[in-house]
Amino acid sequence: MEKIKNFIKNYSFEILFTILFLGLFFISFLNYATIPTSDGVGVNLNLFELYSGINVTVDSEIYSLKSASIPFILGLIFYLISFVLVVINSFIKDKRKIQYILYIVSLILLVIFGFIYVLGGLLIPVIAGVPVGDSNLGTTNLGFGIYLIVFLIFMGILLFSKILERNQYSIKELCETAILVAVAVVLDQFAKIPVQANGGSISLSAVPLFIIAIRYGAFKGFMASSLFFGFITCLADGYGIQTYPFDYFVALSGYGIIGLFYNLNTKYFEKHTEKQNKLKIPGYIISLIISGIIIMIVRYIGHIISGLILYPTMSLLDNFIYQSTYVPLSVWTSIGVTIFLLGPIMYINKVYPVKKKEMSKVENNQNE
Repeated sequence: MEKIKNFIKNYSFEILFTILFLGLFFISFLNYATIPTSDGVGVNLNLFELYSGINVTVDSEIYSLKSASIPFILGLIFYLISFVLVVINSFIKDKRKIQYILYIVSLILLVIFGFIYVLGGLLIPVIAGVPVGDSNLGTTNLGFGIYLIVFLIFMGILLFSKILERNQYSIKELCETAILVAVAVVLDQFAKIPVQANGGSISLSAVPLFIIAIRYGAFKGFMASSLFFGFITCLADGYGIQTYPFDYFVALSGYGIIGLFYNLNTKYFEKHTEKQNKLKIPGYIISLIISGIIIMIVRYIGHIISGLILYPTMSLLDNFIYQSTYVPLSVWTSIGVTIFLLGPIMYINKVYPVKKKEMSKVENNQNE
């Protein structure tokens, strides 16, 4: 009995996460989406029908769901990988950094899965080539959506609790992040150059977000850009919440990488003080350029996936050309301005350094 109690105590997080994980499979039997019909009854679909890509009959017409099944299968794979990473973490001892990275990846995959399934009812093209918003598209049933969101919120809170053990926000960090995100929103909404009628613009909104990542690291840079800034601007832009998963959350997720490369340079120069005077500035510039390449690639990936889902009539090449009218210029303009502001940013980091937090009690106990 004592062993069982100790097991529950030591693995309470994993046990609770597993219960929630299995619970989601039970709601898979509920009707997922309803396709409206002329008689007002509608055609109900569950997830198993979507996975199989069956043919459905709507108003005497037969339509294939084969193409619609792809994002749902992909989302399911993300969900399974998210759970596997949590299981792997339970076997890792005294390697807190690896655990931290795996928890972040698990959370990202869980969020993408959630967006695909919560908004998936808007992404089921019954007629091949019909864009989102057409009356022939289904909508996610309210009951399924509520159950799914509740499960995902609890699972997300559990993962956040593990991640924030290493990344606790101070009052100063929260205030500074809020101010810089607000500046980014203002730049995005009132100081941008529109390029395309259906979205796509050039602005310097990324610069304040880059500063957050440089000062507080990749994770907090990701939080500021993908979650806070991304969600606010998605609502302000008015293109619909269905654009958030890939056009904002995924496309902006690469912004945090600039903090990773910048801080790797900082750690290197702390160990090699003799190289600071000659190589410090060039090293930081190179790190920003490398980050810019990754950021641009991630933005392309997010926007192109979103375009293929929301506008299936557009080919991959047309989609790429569309994104190329603003993504490279927007990214490299922001990188260029950040390089120009490198001196003031370094000065601010020197005068107002980010204090390294002591290891949490949990971390100390695991390292003993």
